[in-house]
Amino acid sequence: MTIRPSAAGASAALAVVCLSLGGMALFHRSDTAFGPLARMLDSVAPHLFVISFVFACLVVACGQRRLGAFLAVVALGAIVALYANLRTLQTPTRQGDEPTIRILFYNLNAANQDNSDRILSAALDRDADVLVFTEAKAISAHVGRLASDYSFVSPCAPDTCQILIATNLDVLRFWQLQLNPIWEDRYAVIELVGPSGDPFFLTAVHLVKPWFSGVAEGEIGRLGAQYNWLEGPSVSLGDFNMAPWSLPMRSLMKDTGFRAVRGQPASWPVFAGRFGIPIDQILMRDGPRVQRISTFGKGLGSNHLGFVADVHLPDLPSGE
Repeated sequence: MTIRPSAAGASAALAVVCLSLGGMALFHRSDTAFGPLARMLDSVAPHLFVISFVFACLVVACGQRRLGAFLAVVALGAIVALYANLRTLQTPTRQGDEPTIRILFYNLNAANQDNSDRILSAALDRDADVLVFTEAKAISAHVGRLASDYSFVSPCAPDTCQILIATNLDVLRFWQLQLNPIWEDRYAVIELVGPSGDPFFLTAVHLVKPWFSGVAEGEIGRLGAQYNWLEGPSVSLGDFNMAPWSLPMRSLMKDTGFRAVRGQPASWPVFAGRFGIPIDQILMRDGPRVQRISTFGKGLGSNHLGFVADVHLPDLPSGE
């Protein structure tokens, strides 16, 4: 006779814990005592809210209808509020425009050298105009093969290659920067000429994990400053190590005007499939729009999935 009340109490307690952790993650700043914990949790905040809703339903099933209904409404409200906030920072895929360029992004995993030949073959088969790899040490020995298919391949030292970009578009300039004091050259910028003859910027970034307190905060601040330096149509690709709804990513997009793409596929961990977290993302500002986006790299040995995006670039008005 005491099982149902006990189960209801335990389920209610777990629902409250999940709600509290999700809420703390989404709104708790990084530069506080609980900042690292918040950064570990905010990419899974939607999962926590869903789990909370499930426990709330168990409370109802155990006979505590009012309490369970209240907790369920709060959990649903948190999910809706998060979704509504994120929609303001996203751009929907733009159906109907002819894709202007195809971009492939993939975090190889630096230790994934045994699969380097298969990775390159799969990437070349996608016929992308721009290839962007992070943790590119895994394919540094095959740069010559890339150079036979692409007119520009960024510098890639065998022992330190972090980001590699290859393209057949005309390159106006290329450079790399260090955003944190630990890892070098994990931010790259390339100014390209699109098929219409108009220039645009493409950047690639690999951020540290957001709970690396004392490093991550400064790094994302420098990234925001770099984004705000760019002028005109811009596309940014990267392993941001956090979801688009996480507090640092929402702040970055609000401060720079970059927008995530709606429908960004989950990329990590690979085994989670569609229930994983989209920490590998494409961001856009001042005109570019994604028409289609799909995953890349399943079965190629990395703990990440990449993506292939068909991107429509705007025609700039004459005189710009």
